[in-house]
Amino acid sequence: MHAPPPPQLQMSGQDPLSEAASTGVDPALLMQIMEVREEISLARGREALVNIGESNNTHLQRSLDELAAAFAGDDKDTAASILVRLQYLRKIAEEIHAEAERQAVALPEHL
Repeated sequence: MHAPPPPQLQMSGQDPLSEAASTGVDPALLMQIMEVREEISLARGREALVNIGESNNTHLQRSLDELAAAFAGDDKDTAASILVRLQYLRKIAEEIHAEAERQAVALPEHL
C-alpha cells in the first residue's frame, strides 16, 4: 500500500500512485529505471554503489524541485507524473541500500 496523495492532488481527485494510474507511466522513465536496476545488479563494491546513489540523489533533488514548481503553478498533471517518478527513485534508493547490505558495504549517511 502506498501513502495517500498530497492534499493538492486529493482535492482534485487524483491519485497518481494508485495501481490504476501506474498503467500510464512514461516508457522513458521505465527504461531509465530498468537501466539503473541493471547497474545496481552489476555494481561491485562501495564506490560503484555510491556513484549510483549519488546519481539517484541528484535525480531525486531535481524531481523535488520540479514538484515544488508544479505545485506552485497549480499544474496537477505534471505534479502527478513527478510523484510517480519520485516513487520509482525512492525504490531505487532502497535497492541500492539492499545491495550494499548484501555486499556488506557501508554507504555514506546521505545516501
